[in-house]
Amino acid sequence: MQPQDLPALAMAAFNGRDPERLRAMWTDDFHFVGPDAESHGIEAMLAREHGLWRAFPDVTASIEVVSAGDDVLAMQTTMTGTHTGPLDLGGQTLPPTGRPISVSFGVHIWFRDGRACRERVYYDRMGLLQQLGVAA
Repeated sequence: MQPQDLPALAMAAFNGRDPERLRAMWTDDFHFVGPDAESHGIEAMLAREHGLWRAFPDVTASIEVVSAGDDVLAMQTTMTGTHTGPLDLGGQTLPPTGRPISVSFGVHIWFRDGRACRERVYYDRMGLLQQLGVAA
């Protein structure tokens, strides 16, 4: 897989709730860093995705901007959904609020041997909490 191939593949796998297609994109030692968590390994990443699907059963991701190099990818995605399940917020669990969300993410992904090995995600966590009605 080339970096420019990942956005369409990841979007289809995430929106299709297909953990095996996601698993095939990541190295075994995949390293994730985001505003509320850091994890290592495929199983941790799959647990993260399952957590999003549980918290927002109707969640979809769309890719808005992509820039790819030989071994790195930068993209902006937007996730939309309705918070109808428990949401893990890095050690705290937020019960369902029933509120819709639309959150934009900046994502940097590094590649090794044709698979994603590291991801760094940036998003406005306060904006998400405001949309969920738990922050002013």
